[in-house]
Amino acid sequence: MIQQIRLAAGQAHLDRDGSATVRWKGSWSVNFYGGLVPFTVTDPDLEIDEDGTGTLTADLSGYASSQEDPNTRTPLPPVSDVTVATFRDVDLDPAGTITINPDYAGVDIDVPSDRAAQDTTSAGWGSWPQAFVDFHFDTGLSSYWYSSGGAADPLKAPTALTVDFTDAVPTTPQVDVASKTTVSLARKTLTYGTSTTATVQVTASGATPTGKVTVKAHGKTVTGTLANGKAVVALPKNLKPGRYPVVVTFPGAAGIKPSNAQGTLTVTKAKPTVSLSCIARPSRSRSGARPP
Repeated sequence: MIQQIRLAAGQAHLDRDGSATVRWKGSWSVNFYGGLVPFTVTDPDLEIDEDGTGTLTADLSGYASSQEDPNTRTPLPPVSDVTVATFRDVDLDPAGTITINPDYAGVDIDVPSDRAAQDTTSAGWGSWPQAFVDFHFDTGLSSYWYSSGGAADPLKAPTALTVDFTDAVPTTPQVDVASKTTVSLARKTLTYGTSTTATVQVTASGATPTGKVTVKAHGKTVTGTLANGKAVVALPKNLKPGRYPVVVTFPGAAGIKPSNAQGTLTVTKAKPTVSLSCIARPSRSRSGARPP
């Protein structure tokens, strides 16, 4: 019996050079031995390069099995981005259906010495990808995915993968808009030991920039949060006397490109102040007697 998985509502990006990415959200479980050794495949991604080669990756999870006690199931840590299948000679049809035959015949893998060895002599010998088989060394199902010399070997090769773009709905890629950042200093010249503020304004066509901005002066950095595209940031105190660039950076936001601006701050020396205090001392009379 051949079981099939049907995934819908995938998100695809097709390039003119023939490369493509198709991503699906969802998962399915494979129940071996009546559910005693299940494993789950989640969120598969199909990547096809411009030369027609490609991979199908997904997240895997499942259980370790025990032949001594079939009712024992030990959860395995999930493994991300496992290569489930590899392909070659894929020719995309962005308006039709394509059939992709996964690699199997002649695929050689490394098998631990305590597991069933791979048979590389029989006709049609091969294997699923190494990473996929490695996962199943832990589930106990590894030899179901490569030729091991058993009677079931002819049934182990994967069936074809079909991708249908017939009813695909084209979407317009989002184009990030440019932003413009300006900075205004409350005081462009200040005395050492005092501070000032920088008013940062970020604008973008058809959008209101949000997020953080950074303001850097003489190696010191402060941040501010945009509200309606504006942030007022207090500059660091005790900057040494000198003339410094004040560099403002907006790192960008969803749909908005980054931008920056620059102002100039002059810090002058503080004028020294001197204070004197006098202490009155009692005086003696000429006769030597203390005053009353």
